[in-house]
Parts: sequence; structure tokens; C-alpha cells
Amino acid sequence: MKLNILRLKALLFRLILFSLIWWGLSEGRIPYILPPALFVVMAACVSMFSIRPGMWNIRLSAIPQFFFFFLMQTFMAGLDVALRAFRPGPPLQTGRISYTLRLSRQSAKIFFVWIVSLLPGTASVSFEENRVLIHVLDTEQVHREKLRTIENHIASLFG
Repeated sequence: MKLNILRLKALLFRLILFSLIWWGLSEGRIPYILPPALFVVMAACVSMFSIRPGMWNIRLSAIPQFFFFFLMQTFMAGLDVALRAFRPGPPLQTGRISYTLRLSRQSAKIFFVWIVSLLPGTASVSFEENRVLIHVLDTEQVHREKLRTIENHIASLFG
């Protein structure tokens, strides 16, 4: 019984989330309701099979703080990349760094890899157990402290 309630809550949450995403992408203008409703229901059903309910237990109260943190990191990294692009002869020391994760949950590790790849100037290249290989624009920068901060925020999100 408890499992069915968990599945029902997960399905309802996904229906609402995907509806909001669709509404945002359509800029609030949905001339026909049936096609979007069908796609939202199909996406929610597919997501129930690909990401089982309870697999990504995220603390909802930590989402706003993480969202603000991620926006700030994205802005700062984007500013750094833009400054490098507009400087004559940008000082780039591209390369890869290896980073060891302390996160225990596999879903949190995967989320870390995604977040690092979304930040301007970094891209996760490979991921094996607790090690992530990350491509960076400047190997001279202190990346480990920034990555540790990201990991700490993700740990609090997955609490």
C-alpha cells in the first residue's frame, strides 16, 4: 500500500513538473490543450520507468538554496569564459583534472557530473565509481575547492 502511495505521489509530482515545463516553453500560450496534455502524460509515464520513485530522494527545502547557488556559479563561470574570449591571446591552459567524489549515493554522483558539465568552462569527460575526469579551460585555477563546494551543496540537496 505504501509503495502505491509513493508511486502516485511521484506521478502527480512529475505531471505537475512537466506541465510547468511545457507551459514555460510555450510561453504560457497553449492554443490546443490535448496534444500538450498527451505529451505531458507520456513523459511522466516514461519517467516513472526510467527513474523509479524514491531513487532521487531530494530534499525539497534545499532546492531554492541550490538553485540560487547554481545560478551564481553559472554567472561567475560564464563571466570568466567571456573575459577569456574577449582578451587578446586569452591565457588558456586547457587540460583535464581528476576529482575524487565523497558522495555516497549514486544518484547524487550522477547529478554532480551533470551540474559540472552544465557550468561554463568545464565538462565531465569520464565517471568511474568515485572519480570524475573533468576538462577545464585553465588548469592553473583552483578547481578542487570549487568542485568541493558544488559537492557539498549537492550533498545537502540529497541529504
